[in-house]
Amino acid sequence: MMGYIEKNYKKLVIITGCLFFSYFLFLSWIYYKERVLSFDPAFFAFQIIDTQNYSIALGRWGAIFSQILPLIALKSNCSMETFLRLFSIAPIINYIIVFLIIIALKNYRAAIALMLVLCLGFRHAFYYTTAELYFGLALSVLFWAIIAPEKEYDTAIKKWLALLFSIVLIYIMSYLHQLTVFAIVFILIWEFISGNKYKDVRLWMIFAAASIWFYIRIFVLTNTEYESEKIPSLSVFIEQLPFIRYSPSGMYFKHYAKYEIWPLFLVFFISWIYLFKMKKWLNVLFLPAFSIAFLVLILITYYKGESALMYENYYTVFGVFAGIAFMYVLYNNVSEKWRLLWIIPLLVISVHGIHNAHASFTKRVDYLDRLVSEGRKHEKKKFLVSSQNFPWQYGWVHWALPFETTLYSAIAGADSVVTCFVTPEIDKYDSLINKENVFLGPEWAVTWFESHHLKQNYFRFPSSGYAKLNTSQADSAFHESDFDKGNILIKPLQDTYYSDADSFIVAEIEITNLLYKTFASIPKGNNPVFLSYHIEQGGKTVVFDGKRTPLEADLKGKIIQSIMVTLPEKKGDYTVEVDLVTENKRWWEIRSKFKLIVR
Repeated sequence: MMGYIEKNYKKLVIITGCLFFSYFLFLSWIYYKERVLSFDPAFFAFQIIDTQNYSIALGRWGAIFSQILPLIALKSNCSMETFLRLFSIAPIINYIIVFLIIIALKNYRAAIALMLVLCLGFRHAFYYTTAELYFGLALSVLFWAIIAPEKEYDTAIKKWLALLFSIVLIYIMSYLHQLTVFAIVFILIWEFISGNKYKDVRLWMIFAAASIWFYIRIFVLTNTEYESEKIPSLSVFIEQLPFIRYSPSGMYFKHYAKYEIWPLFLVFFISWIYLFKMKKWLNVLFLPAFSIAFLVLILITYYKGESALMYENYYTVFGVFAGIAFMYVLYNNVSEKWRLLWIIPLLVISVHGIHNAHASFTKRVDYLDRLVSEGRKHEKKKFLVSSQNFPWQYGWVHWALPFETTLYSAIAGADSVVTCFVTPEIDKYDSLINKENVFLGPEWAVTWFESHHLKQNYFRFPSSGYAKLNTSQADSAFHESDFDKGNILIKPLQDTYYSDADSFIVAEIEITNLLYKTFASIPKGNNPVFLSYHIEQGGKTVVFDGKRTPLEADLKGKIIQSIMVTLPEKKGDYTVEVDLVTENKRWWEIRSKFKLIVR
């Protein structure tokens, strides 16, 4: 067995890569809604359809690499579903192309590093298809493969070509994402100290080119307010440094590192131990120092707090540091017959974590489905949603909801479209919502689009304005006392729900209002009404006062609604009793139950 692996090592690396990227393609195809119908990807997809052209934000023209395939299909009048699926798999195809180039360079060390880089630091970030940074990380491995070949270039021409192509890659990566500079600098310094290449003129030329160009790119050519605000000032850095452990970003990182990406830190630890054993003292110091410095920068950049996905987006860069260091120590300490036996378990564990991470995004897709299904009941197809009714724990970001709901609903056809806009003040846009052909877009440019100017073969909205999915319980028209367990019915859609990768489940229930009165959904007033629950196990109450969930829409007749249940700490079988609760007044004692299995 070991002899076969050693003899066929290169073929096995290629086979491993084929299996790895095939599974990525599978996940991207199956979970295309999760990957595209969230946040920036939804907005960019909407813009591509609307303009029939590339969507380039912040001058990151490198984004076109992942938009070529879906745009070609769009101009061939493909269906919405086909467009969205191609938009989802296109970044993976780019990774495969990079992998094949690295294999053509016969750099199998870098080929394995590419797989590690694309999974060690990824969990939820895999489902964020705005892939400029991630493609930049893949190109950084190609950059490493070029400047550090497994076998040294045997002619001056090859060395100068390597110099030329590496500089071209630096230029391209700078227009993918500014953080790629950290990957490039890490790789260059790593090569200097690990290979004792201090006298390598070409390597110094590459380092100089990277330093000069990224300085120009970041500090001279960066002219957007968004990018400028992302760079913390020195005073902010000094001020926040003592408190980063207790900042929202620091607290999230501690949880995420411990429970989600521990294989990444296992790789760091193994690499560091081997470097210590090899007496590579500069590497021993450099690896943790550079990684910690980058972590501190990210934590301070988001010290005020951000969505979980934004944090995780930047943690992916750690995969470059860990992957390259790990491959260096493996190739210097482990024979070919054992290398893949080290690598494959890491890939399997990380890819399994990536698969499980779809749960949060699937919850978002289910929320879109409920909104769209509710919207299709009404004559108007455009709706305002109160931010108090938005599911923040798994919704994370609300600004892209108009595009997410529009794209999701358009899968069923151009005449099936529904759009929803989230606002903290439900009456704020009263002067706009009755205008003909109004379409509320991103909150920073709310009147950017008009519904009759959208591509009619994908989006055919009625010319009418907006309706409100939510009204306030503080309105005089709503009387909580009119409703009770005799006229409000609750029925879980499943008898049993299972825990997933999140610390909570979202159970779907059917709520029926038997009165000819509207049950308002915005929880306001002295005694707001929420959905909540009790949890029992073995006849004993484990949780009496469960987490509150607001209604997602006003209750007229029958709706499908979610209830979020925080998981008990111990594994086991539980009974969840769903109920309505009027704060500081009463539990309604509706007694609708389902089974919860915590695994």
